[in-house]
Amino acid sequence: MNKAAKAGPVSGLVVFFLGIVLLLVTFVFALLAFLNPERIEAFTDLIPASEGEFEGAIKAMGYIVAVALLWVMGSLGGRIVGHGIQMFKSRPSSESDGGA
Repeated sequence: MNKAAKAGPVSGLVVFFLGIVLLLVTFVFALLAFLNPERIEAFTDLIPASEGEFEGAIKAMGYIVAVALLWVMGSLGGRIVGHGIQMFKSRPSSESDGGA
């Protein structure tokens, strides 16, 4: 197996572990948010104060943004892990065409 043939699986493992790290970071952020809800409350400080009938819904947007950011991080981490697995399992075209 030459260097070019080893590059696919090795880079696949690197991408896989980067995705795992991103998933772990997402898990830690979510755990910290559940253990200390004041961390999420900081997102509501970004929203200007409002009065009226939609005040509660506007305040809820801060929490929705925090949860959406966690969801995006987890989703991207899962996709990166999937691509890393595909890269690891793929074979160079010279190996797959050699048997035909």
